[in-house]
Amino acid sequence: MSAPLLEVRGLTKRYAPRRGLFGSAVGVVPAVQEVDLQIAPGETLGLVGESGCGKTTVGRSLVRLVEPSAGTILYRAPRAQLVEPALLACASAEGDQALLDVRALGGRALRALRRHLQIVFQDPYASLNPRLTVGQALEEPLAVHGLARGAEARARVATLLERVGLLPEHAARFPHEFSGGQRQRIVIARALALEPRFVVLDEAVSLLDVSVQAQILNLLLDLQRDAGLAYLFIAHDLAVVRSMAQRVAVMYLGRIVEEGPTEAVLGGAYHPYTQALIASAPRLGAEAALPRAVLAGEPPSLLAGPSGCAFHPRCPLAEARCRVERPSLRSIDAARRVACHLVASGVD
Repeated sequence: MSAPLLEVRGLTKRYAPRRGLFGSAVGVVPAVQEVDLQIAPGETLGLVGESGCGKTTVGRSLVRLVEPSAGTILYRAPRAQLVEPALLACASAEGDQALLDVRALGGRALRALRRHLQIVFQDPYASLNPRLTVGQALEEPLAVHGLARGAEARARVATLLERVGLLPEHAARFPHEFSGGQRQRIVIARALALEPRFVVLDEAVSLLDVSVQAQILNLLLDLQRDAGLAYLFIAHDLAVVRSMAQRVAVMYLGRIVEEGPTEAVLGGAYHPYTQALIASAPRLGAEAALPRAVLAGEPPSLLAGPSGCAFHPRCPLAEARCRVERPSLRSIDAARRVACHLVASGVD
């Protein structure tokens, strides 16, 4: 893999829930724990796992909508493309690349970074201001970053709308006048307005009908091909992840438990949790009648997580070692990593 566009080391996010509005903290919730990721230019990394495992927290941390508690987030860009003085002042040289420590940025530098790192949220209606027309919503980031105003901004908005399969006259309408699929196209257009290099797609199609999902997914693939975008694709639907992502990372209770090429992981998972996740996916035809592995119990509380491997209370293969020693995420070949004692000892 080429030098990563985004490199994440030891990303951790802890929350301290409180009793009542002004009450004392009741403990620490480690929502994300020591996550390491790399995303190459033009690549899509799928991030999958059960609800509450920390996927959205990872995505929002990468674009600084959530402040990480620990870890490093590095962003690389060709120096020729890094035109913002505030970013150039914070960048270190790495050949012809500029290297930015995302967590260290603030003020003007952080605002300038928003041009490069964008996010598309799960609910398009909730992420659009109902009092702004579509044109106003798309012109706003252009004005904030000093890219265009007036007639020039309106012309760019018309181009953006056409690029995502809408009409220029849609700029005069409000969000409630559109269908769910159209609103998601508008949100994607807003994310693309600043010409970013990396976009977090947080369950970007999960609320849409299947036929509309296909349209949005094809749109995202076309935009990636034309603009060289890199995606972090957060999703529950493994079939969608298979169609979108070159690599996939599987999360359980805030940690990455398996990572590798999508076809290799989904076609031959090593970790028992990944195997159960794949087995739980809906099946059609004769496969629907085949027996499948069903996980027992529920994910444990993050306030009082289990010792050793976090998955051992639900794992059908757990051994004594799993209950006391947490497995590290180890490379098992050039492309795959797994956090499981059984895999490390040669047991599939």
